[in-house]
Amino acid sequence: MTKESFRDFLKKRKYYDSPLGDFAKDALSDSDWKDDSLESFEEVFSKNTRACYEAREAFEKLKRTYTN
Repeated sequence: MTKESFRDFLKKRKYYDSPLGDFAKDALSDSDWKDDSLESFEEVFSKNTRACYEAREAFEKLKRTYTN
């Protein structure tokens, strides 16, 4: 079985009424994220010096869920 892409994983969570859903919506609209992988998104996100603590926390939670 093929693991779903990180982009598809986020698409399933973008309607959550929570910081995780907010993060998923923001991530999906990031024009700097060119492919569907977690690694490429992490590279783009790590360069975002304006991301707040809550966004970084949401990303870490989503990343843990996706990789487990």
